[in-house]
Amino acid sequence: MPRSTNRNQQTLGGIFIDYEGAHALLRQHHDAPHELIFEVVDSLRREYDISDNVEIVLVRAYADYGMIGPEGMDIQEALDIQGFEPRFVSRARQRNATEVQLCVDAMDLLHQRADVGTFIFVTGNRLYLPLVSQLRRYGRDVALVTLASAAEDVASGDPGFRSIDMRTLLPRALRVGQTDSGDDNALVRSVQHHPITDGGARWALEIIEEHFGQYDEVYLTPLLRKLSEVMNDDRFDPKALINTLEEAGAVWLEKRRGSPHDYTVLLVDVTHPDVQEVQAAVAGESHDALGTDRAVADEGYPDESFADESYADESYADEPYTEEPDRAADGDASFFAGDGAQEDPSGALPSDASSSPTDSDVSTDEPQAP
Repeated sequence: MPRSTNRNQQTLGGIFIDYEGAHALLRQHHDAPHELIFEVVDSLRREYDISDNVEIVLVRAYADYGMIGPEGMDIQEALDIQGFEPRFVSRARQRNATEVQLCVDAMDLLHQRADVGTFIFVTGNRLYLPLVSQLRRYGRDVALVTLASAAEDVASGDPGFRSIDMRTLLPRALRVGQTDSGDDNALVRSVQHHPITDGGARWALEIIEEHFGQYDEVYLTPLLRKLSEVMNDDRFDPKALINTLEEAGAVWLEKRRGSPHDYTVLLVDVTHPDVQEVQAAVAGESHDALGTDRAVADEGYPDESFADESYADESYADEPYTEEPDRAADGDASFFAGDGAQEDPSGALPSDASSSPTDSDVSTDEPQAP
């Protein structure tokens, strides 16, 4: 997802939304496009904080809200409540006034706030290429969030530029292009696969598969904790490792609605060659371990095991079996109940998973099990 030259030092960023253009485009796919835009911005805030340690300090939305429709004023109010800066730009005198004002404000911020190092533009299908080029000349990181595939070719190979498919920032149920028939063709991620050459990232992928491979999606908070627990080395930053895997196209992050807080999940791209290799290796190790267990089980017990005739007392065969509860297990407040345990945002885990005890150190952006 985002890229940064120094992930350990927090930097500042701003989001500029061509709200008029994005709203018009999204309205073709969804009856509440303003909800999609809120989701996109919320995901950007979260993922830039997680992946690049960038704090978003400014979000501006540009539109002639009167031209949007009768709900225009309500949208302005909703934007303000959400912490956005709604910018009303009248198209009465100039048709492209929204784009012009957005560019002017972005350049003004560039020269007035040297501490803002990341500029993110949510535009729908407008690419703002001259603005992108100018910001890159001044050394700012730039992200272009669009539904236009042409953006993938912009500034190709520039590590300071990122083209983001807007659909990847939406929960699956809100993905643009998803049909009622369940056709997932429109949901295919437009991402390139790159080899995972970083040893730490490869190890992180192995940990994900070993401890969370049974899940379709992994809750991010317990995943980061498990990486820290297993690696136990200050040289490895779990957030940076996830970012490296994401840049390689091996995983991606999505936000989910939850109570009392929304939360983030990680999904693994099983079509990535390195992912397939890791999965095969982990599956092979599990198979070998299973074979060893079976071999031990097939071995006969030595006769000395039954030297104590109390074990051969047939009276036990008629008694019903009862099992005392494991008091020690009940009192275990560890976050991980075992390999693969992860917190459940809904408060109810699948039947084949252990319940997740609460942890006071859980991030507030992740829901906690009651």
